[in-house]
Formats: sequence, C-alpha cells, structure tokens
Amino acid sequence: TECVDDGYRVCGQFDDDSCLEYGEITGCGTNATCNPATNKCEQGCDDDCADGAIACNDSNTEVVICKRNTTTNCLEYVTQTTCNDGEICNDDAEAQCVDNPTEITKNCEPGEIRCSNDTKSTEKCIADANGNHWDSTPCPENEFCTNNTCSKTCTDACQEGAKQCSAKGIPQICKKAQSGCTVWQNEAACGTAKGCVNGTCQYYCGNDCEPWSIVVLPDTQNYTRYSSVTETTYHKQMQWIVKNKNTKTIPNLKMVLHMGDITNDNTDVQWKIAKQAHDILKKANIPFAVVNGNHDYRVKGGLGSRSTSKFETYFPESYLKTIKGYGGIYAKHNTYYNFKAGNQEYIILNLEYYPRQQTLCWANSLLQKPENANKKIIMATHANIGRKDDKTKIPNYTGHSKLEFVPNGAKGQEVWHYFTRRHSNMLMALSGHVGGSERREDKGLNGNIVEQILTDYQFDAPCAQDKLSQCTAKNYCAHNTDAGNGWLRILTFDPKTNKVKVTTKSVISGSKSTFSKEGKDQLFCTGYYNAKPSHADHQYEFTLDFTTPSKNTYKDAGDWRFARRTINHNGTGDQINSNVAAMPNGRFVVVWEDDSSKDDDKGDKKNHDIYARIMNPGGCNLSGNNEIIVNAGKTQGNQSDPDVAADKDGNFVIVWTDDNANKGTTQIFMRGFDASGKPRFDIKTVNQKSDNSKYQARVAMAPDGKFVVSWTDKRSGNNTPQIWVRGFNADGSQAFAERAVADKAAGTRIKSDVFIDNQHRFIVTWEDDSDANGSTQSKFRLFNADGTPRSNAITANTVSTGDQNGPSISGKPDGSKFIISWTNIESKNATSYTIMARTFDADGKQVNADFKVSKANAKNQNSQVCMNANGNAMIAWYEPGLKNVMYRKFVDGKLSNEPTRVNQPDNAQKGRSYQPAIACVPNSKYTIITYSDDADNNGYNEIYATGLTL
Repeated sequence: TECVDDGYRVCGQFDDDSCLEYGEITGCGTNATCNPATNKCEQGCDDDCADGAIACNDSNTEVVICKRNTTTNCLEYVTQTTCNDGEICNDDAEAQCVDNPTEITKNCEPGEIRCSNDTKSTEKCIADANGNHWDSTPCPENEFCTNNTCSKTCTDACQEGAKQCSAKGIPQICKKAQSGCTVWQNEAACGTAKGCVNGTCQYYCGNDCEPWSIVVLPDTQNYTRYSSVTETTYHKQMQWIVKNKNTKTIPNLKMVLHMGDITNDNTDVQWKIAKQAHDILKKANIPFAVVNGNHDYRVKGGLGSRSTSKFETYFPESYLKTIKGYGGIYAKHNTYYNFKAGNQEYIILNLEYYPRQQTLCWANSLLQKPENANKKIIMATHANIGRKDDKTKIPNYTGHSKLEFVPNGAKGQEVWHYFTRRHSNMLMALSGHVGGSERREDKGLNGNIVEQILTDYQFDAPCAQDKLSQCTAKNYCAHNTDAGNGWLRILTFDPKTNKVKVTTKSVISGSKSTFSKEGKDQLFCTGYYNAKPSHADHQYEFTLDFTTPSKNTYKDAGDWRFARRTINHNGTGDQINSNVAAMPNGRFVVVWEDDSSKDDDKGDKKNHDIYARIMNPGGCNLSGNNEIIVNAGKTQGNQSDPDVAADKDGNFVIVWTDDNANKGTTQIFMRGFDASGKPRFDIKTVNQKSDNSKYQARVAMAPDGKFVVSWTDKRSGNNTPQIWVRGFNADGSQAFAERAVADKAAGTRIKSDVFIDNQHRFIVTWEDDSDANGSTQSKFRLFNADGTPRSNAITANTVSTGDQNGPSISGKPDGSKFIISWTNIESKNATSYTIMARTFDADGKQVNADFKVSKANAKNQNSQVCMNANGNAMIAWYEPGLKNVMYRKFVDGKLSNEPTRVNQPDNAQKGRSYQPAIACVPNSKYTIITYSDDADNNGYNEIYATGLTL
C-alpha cells in the first residue's frame, strides 16, 4: 500500500493476467490524510501555521517556530526559545524575547552578567532612562556562554531534567542548549495564590486551603439602649454566630470584630448588656475583639474624655488576654490578636476611636517587630472612612466635624498617612461610625493594595407596618432603640483564588416586627445604600493578595507630619507657656512651664518648674526619653516663661524667668543640654546685673551652637523696661557682654524676640513705645556677631495707627531674608485684632510689604512665625473668639492657604487652645506647632504638638 495525493492505493492482481499492479486510488475522506510513514489514512488536522514561521506563544513567554509534526503530519508551533525571567515575547516585528516593559525597572541589578537561554550570548544588566534591563553581546563564532562568559567549551549548569525556582519565584527546568551543555530555562509563571516550591507551582496555603472567615459586627449602640439588662438583638447576633460558625455561612471562623460604639451612652446597664452578649462568644471559644467608639466615652449631661470610658471596667486586660490569639494591649483600649490560616499568619490590630498619635507610634513600632515581620495585617478602628463624595464617587475619610467627645486624635486621612499606608503587609482597614456600606481601594507606599471597608447599619430602624411598602414610604432610618435590625457582615477569604467574598445578613431575617408583617428582609436607610439586601452595596467580591508570603516593609517616605498629641506625661495641674526647637534630623524639643508638683501654689506663691521633652521625627517618643526637669537642683521659688533653641547636632539651650528666692525679683537663667537630654553645662544666670526684675527671655542659636539671649530688663536707673541682649559660645561661656538693644532708654520696650544666622549675625525685635505716646510699634535692629549694631532701630510695621504688639521673628539660616509678624490693634476700642507680617532682606530692606495674615472679626493675637531655608514661612496665632490656634502658610511670596485650625476640635464647644509656638525643621518642608490645650475637659491645660508641612 502506498499513499497517493489525498488517499491510498493497494498493490495486487486486479485483472486476468498474473501481474501485480496498483489498483484504484481510495480517498481518505473528509479531514483525513494518508500518512506516508504508515501508508494508512489517519484523521487529519488543520495546519496551524506556515512552515518555518516564527511567533510568540499565547502567554508571551516563548518564541515558537512552525514545524511539521511527524506523527500527525500537520504544521504546528513548537518552542524555539524560552524567555528569561523579566522578559516577554514581542512579535511587533520579528518575534523575539525583549525586556518586559511592565517590570523593566526590576529585571536585574546593574552590572549583573548572565548567559542567554540559547547560550550564544552574554547578557549584562544596564541602567538607562528606561530602567534596568539586559543588554546582549553575541559570543564569537564557535563559542558558547558558560558560567556567564563566552568560551570554546561549556560546562553543564545543572542535571538535565532537574527543577528549581528562580530568584523571582519562576519555575525553571534544566535543559540541554545548542552548546551541548545544560542550562536553566524558565517555565510558565505560577499565577494567583501559587508560588514556586522545588521547581513546581503550589498553592501557598499548602494542605490548608479551605476558605476562612471573619465576622464584622457594626455599631451595636442602639441594641443597648435599655434601662435594665435584658436580652437584645446584640445577644441574638452572638447566638447566630455561634450557631453558624464553621458552616457554609461562616466557614472556618477566625475572628469576630466589633467596629466600635459598643454602647450608646457609656452607662453601666449598657456595658452589662454588651458584656453579656460577648460572653456568649467567649463561652463558645470564638475569638473576638472590641474597640471603643465615640459613644463609649460619653458622660451624662456633658462631653467625655479619654479617661471617661467604662470600657476597661467591663473589658479589662485580664478579660481580653483570655481570648484566643491575644497578643497585647496599649493604653487600655488598643489590642492585637494573632491567628493562622492557610500557612499564613495574620495580625488583627484594633485601634481606639480617632487614634492618638502616640497610639499610631505604638502600632507602627509593633508591626516592625521581628516576630511580626511575616504577618499580614487587618486593622479595625471605629472611624476611618465615610460615605461617597458627590463628585469623586469615592468614600471620604472621616473628619473632625465636631468635638465628638474625644479631642486630639487622628482623623481617617491622618490614620492613612501616618500609619495604614506605610506597611507593605497591610491588607484591610475596617470601620463603622458613619451610617453606610462603602469600600475604597488604595495603594500603600510599598505598592500594596489596601481595602478600606465601612460597615454600619445602626440607623436601620424596625418597622412593624402591615406592608413593606409602608416601611419604605415613611422614614424608618432612625437613631433609636434597637435600630440596626440585626445586620452584620461576613468576610470569606478563599486562599486558592485570593478572593474575598463579602456577605451581609440579618440575624433576625424574616422578622415580622422588624421587616413589616410581610417579614421580607429589606434595608430602610436608602439615602445611605440600596434597599435590597442582594444589591452590590451589601453582597460583593474582590481580589486581594492575602496569601503570598512577604516580609513587612515599613516606609514613611520621609513624612514627618503627625497628628495632635500630648507632650507632657503628667496631666496633673497646668502645663502652659510652651516653646519648641527643631533639629535637622526631624527631632524636636519642647519646653514648658509645669504646675504638677505637689508643692506648687502654696498660699499665694506660685512654684512652677520648667520641663522639657525630646521627640522623634513624626511625633513619636524618643526611646527611653522621659520629661527633663530643666531647673533640677534649683526648684525653689517660681520658674516660668521658657524658650529653647537647638543647633545642627541636636544640642539645645533653654532659658527662663526665675524667681528662685520667691521674692518677686526675677532673673534670667539658662542651661545647656546635649542631643540626648543630658546637661552640657549647668544652670547659669544670663543677665550680668541682678538688680530689679528681668523677664520675657528669648533665645536663638546658630547651627554651630553659638547663641544669643534677649530679655526685658527693668534695672536700676531706668524708669521703664528695656530690651537687653548677651552672646554666648556653645559651651555657655560669654561671646559678648550684655548690652541694651537701644542706644537710649527712652519710653518702654518689652516682649523681644531674636533671630541668629549661620554667620552669628543676629536681629532683635520688640514692642516699642519709646516715644511714650501710648501707642506701640514693632521695631527691630540688626547686630554683628560681636554684639555691635549693624543698623539703627527700624520700624517693622508701616501702618502706625493704634498698637503693633508682640512681634515674632525668624529667617533663612544664611540670613538673606527674614520675616516679622505682629498683632495690629487699630484703636483702643477695636473689636477685631489683625495678625500682620512683613519680610526683609539681610540689610533690613523690605522684600514683601505688610500683609494681613488673619481674618477680621476676632481679637487675633500672640503670633509666632518660623521661616525655612527656602524663604517660606508659617505663622501661628491664637484666635480667642472660638478659642483656637490657627496657622497660615506664606510660600513664594504669598499666602497659600486660608486660616486653618491647628487644634481638634473647634473649641467653640468647650475649653480652649492657646499660647502657640512654632519651629521650622531645618532644611526641610516640615514645621512643629505646640500649644496649651484644655479641650479634654479636665479643667487643666496640657501641652500639645502637631507636625505640618510648609
């Protein structure tokens, strides 16, 4: 038999003679051909390509060539070259392996050398405008690449058929190359939820790949609004969880997370209801975590504070640590738990309502510990995101719209900037607080995706009407007893697909007293979300890589901003009159007048001390650093009104007014410290003549540590106070003797401030009534490093009517530009004071004319200013109408923002924030503002600080 055309013929005797001959051709039929190798018809195939054609395979990981299959006799593509790790097959022209443009910056390390897959070239990693990529150099004729160099002989790189994983987790197999030697060649990448293990793709979850879940419990406050302890929907939620745990509804339950607002009014009855409900979970050995919400701090008839919550009474550390997976606690209300699922370890981190900056510092530090390096992170806090923005259609972050019971914490966007986005292993941020069901997806600083989810159904009130339509016609979206209708959320994680399924259910599904007498489940707050429980607002799915093993990387991108935080440890008594100095490395030192001593205020005598504290960049505690008692050793009498300045190495000097003998005659004292807070020189008297009182001391320090001190001096022979100044070396020894700033002691000069540049030239500014006309001006005078004047007194303000009070000065380190701010009071009967400012060059000539910093309609006062090396400035002041500290930026010669409140919240409601101080961090865009604050409602002032950008 032989094949002929599209059929075959058989050799035989087909007529009367005895000769053998071929018979008729028999066709093979449709889609079949005769195979010459077997001379039989075989089911045929369509050619996939033209003989010799070159192309890319479907996954663009190989160059393939068209050849005839000797078995099927069809043309089909076979592998010619497997692309290297970081390459992709491109067939825009001739098919070839090229650098993958989506990974071009991470293909290789510059200078690295390797052999090409066909061993005919060496490849060197180079860096150019397109990123890091491989550059090929062909080997000479008859040479092949082995051990990363071209040679006439080659060496096997591996045993043929062996498998391994590349450095980037791509499976590789050992094959023989054209050189005759073996080389490692890439196979297909593993894809979602899989990784390379011993050269083959395996699920990261190993033998534990079953889906697992977390239950999210929205605000339960309305379930607790009863006058006596009773069983509520809160209990029913817990009972439902126990009944459905480890079923298809709640598979492999790992944790129940409460979103805060456990109670509505922070009463004992409400906490007892909550405790009873959670004891149901505890008895069933189901791990759970709780966080405080704003309602959990409430005080009957008033606003609460951080210390008023009864959380720790009903959920003390001794109780919380018995819950499975407990890891630790911070400041009573912040906890973390650990669990394992699918070979991956996880941390559940629960943060207080509007976390304080020190809480965020603790959380950042916790996640950077070695034992937590490989754990994935899920964060829960009461308030984080809210409902969608009308324009962007993206959920907004929560903000401080009102006092909200607890002041001076981080709002949602600050939590994101100062914590959530900084950790590469951060998966989710879960929250409640704002009625709604929302989700936003954000990219962290390490490129990881963070899912931020809002779950809060607390305003869905029960409706017992006859028809469901009657429930939707009226407003059954209300904040009243039992509102919430039992809705909760299940997050189900599938380790094989990296999918998270979100399911929302009511534990009282079908209730005829809740969902009308028809008993048909429905949501009633249609202004917040869709009414249908099946809608994508409530049931959805998303992809999230929660299985790929990775080490947590912390990145802050050099962001030294931080949320408002307390600086003083001791909250007893008043902490007032703060000042601040910043160091080039981002650290800063705060100094203040402290009234916490038990010996303070005996009789009619004050006995305050001077305290200081060094803080790390970003407002976190310096390790091992406690408050410094600056006047230690001389604590008798009263110490007040401190100021501080620092050099480029972090050494600092503090000056203050001291009535050590408590006799009413004050002197100016100073003390020097190194960057760790240890004394460099002991307490010294600044003023050389000690008769009568000296007060209102201010200090400025050059980068090398030399400094000058100015003060108000009412010495013998003068009828009125004058401004004096004295210069010092870094070790506290004299650089020049004390001298009066003005040549003649006419009129009154008070409230000085001082600036020094890096050449030790300095400028003193003060409040001046030297003409004794009853109206003050803000004046300044330039001095050389040796204390000799460079100018006469110059008036800073151009508008001279009324009073120009309390000037503050700062400048560029090189002295080429400086700024003075002051308070303008147009008349004695003025109801509105204005903060003004003006800039000057090194010789005191105007750069920018007087400009208004504050808005009208308030007695704005006590301005403080700082300028950075770029000549940009920030001005802070006290606005007494609403009792707030405000700030404004002056950038590129103009005001760049509206007056902005520093403190949170707006103190029109209670307390006040006042006595601002400010410092620019040298050679950076960051500033530190400190102030005294009584917004926590305890009747005492504390020192707060916040970090901002200029």
